[in-house]
Amino acid sequence: MTIVKPAGANRFLASPPAAIRALLLYGPDIGRVNERARQAAEGFLGADPDPFALIRLRAGDLQADQGRIFDEVTSLTMFGGRRAVWITPEGGNVASVLAKLEDAVPDDVLVVVEEGDLKPASPLRKLFETASSFAAIACYPDDARDLAELLDEELAAAHLGIDADARDLLLANLGGDRLASRMEIAKLCLYAHGSQTITLEDVEAVTGDVSALELDRIADALGTGALAELDYTLQRLAAAGSPPPRIVATALRHFLTLHAMRCEVEAGASPSAVVGAARPPVFYKRRDIMAGQLQAWPLALLEQAIDRLHGAEKLARTADGELAMAATAQTLLHICAHAPARRRSGAGK
Repeated sequence: MTIVKPAGANRFLASPPAAIRALLLYGPDIGRVNERARQAAEGFLGADPDPFALIRLRAGDLQADQGRIFDEVTSLTMFGGRRAVWITPEGGNVASVLAKLEDAVPDDVLVVVEEGDLKPASPLRKLFETASSFAAIACYPDDARDLAELLDEELAAAHLGIDADARDLLLANLGGDRLASRMEIAKLCLYAHGSQTITLEDVEAVTGDVSALELDRIADALGTGALAELDYTLQRLAAAGSPPPRIVATALRHFLTLHAMRCEVEAGASPSAVVGAARPPVFYKRRDIMAGQLQAWPLALLEQAIDRLHGAEKLARTADGELAMAATAQTLLHICAHAPARRRSGAGK
């Protein structure tokens, strides 16, 4: 039985125990789940593996043909050596299929399973947390330190520095999805290629259209009850092809942040002081807006919004594109329409 704590995930993946034959990566940060699944599979295979040593399967494939996983696990590659079987979640639940593998995976094979957020009672999570040769790693959104490390890693690879105000703005608009954050930083580095330092103007130019700043507008429209602004911004994001899971993750992260901050206010701190001490820092242009939301939203309403967003997050991951966006918009518009600031102002009456 191996349950890997999030803080130890990188160390575990860099040198997994030899007894581990199957690994589950799950959690709300879909990008981080995917990144760590790739890290596990490719790390196990080592440098210059057989091109056929990595087998990718969908959960739906295994449900349709339950014997296939045994064929893939026990087959031999053309040139021998290690093999990795990487299972992605599209199409079904594979807990019952994988349960039969507990004592059947050879020493030269690693099974890597990707999944979304799983409750403790999930059969798949229970299997990987209890089987002796299986391990489970939860993947949560990056915190302030994770984002800073990710930014520094990408900047070092690009041989770029960054001004302090540009760094604050960029970090305030990252998070929720590891791959989306990495892509946003990579896009910025490409834009600044040929310079020595990334400026605030660079960050605003690259992320100021339909991207991270647009997602900030989603969060602030929700928190302030700006229904027309929310509807307009959702249409822009949909037209730009922004994935619904990222939109919901942004809203969820915003309300989780408000909830944590509101707990500090309930303990006696002022909203402005809580916002000013936030890490990662809130961009200076948004601090008064955040303080106003923090003043307006009581804990009970924040918790109701968070519950709704958790449900929307699951649907956004599993539904087809147009349905996922429609469901996302419906949830966000409902939360916005019931924002305390909107009710107090009498909007919509």
